[in-house]
Amino acid sequence: MIVHDLIIDLGLPLSIVDHPAFVRAINTIDPRFTVLSRRTLYREALSSALEQVMVKVKQACDDAKFVALTLDVWSDRRMRTFIAITMHTIAKNDDSFQNYLLTFQPLSGPHTGESLRRQLEGVIATFNIEDKVVWIATDNASNNLKAFDELIIPGFEVYFELEDDDDEHDEETEKVECEEKREQTNLSGQEERLRIPCFSHIL
Repeated sequence: MIVHDLIIDLGLPLSIVDHPAFVRAINTIDPRFTVLSRRTLYREALSSALEQVMVKVKQACDDAKFVALTLDVWSDRRMRTFIAITMHTIAKNDDSFQNYLLTFQPLSGPHTGESLRRQLEGVIATFNIEDKVVWIATDNASNNLKAFDELIIPGFEVYFELEDDDDEHDEETEKVECEEKREQTNLSGQEERLRIPCFSHIL
């Protein structure tokens, strides 16, 4: 209860359980309750909570017909690099929009396109969503472009290119050219996987 309803839901650090003020507050509420140490909380309670969350997320992946993914890589103030991959889907029971964090972990070694792609493929395999991914959103960093260049269907990228004011091609022409390029593309039998740029990074 203390892990799910307080620490995790409020985004509090595990070290709060060692703070004298927190211990006094818990003792005031229920003197019979023994506050777990941070080490015990990390080894036992947090591990159990993670298992429960993983079951929930994997069930959501199994229920989903299609999913979209977002991938982001950034560094903190100490220049430690992390990668996060989030899944977005429509819930089967009530058609609500749902988001799930599939992974958030340190990223070691060179941040090459191949490295990022391996990370993504590992997560996709872990949650068994290989045939369900229809969109992958990333920023426009060169390593992301390199990692997912094979996932872009030729013609799709025209929607994200800046056009000159004197461009003579109208919307219908672009659609025709886009369809022609799509027909020339040899797609696999799986669902089309497309990388699209993060909209906030192209504004």
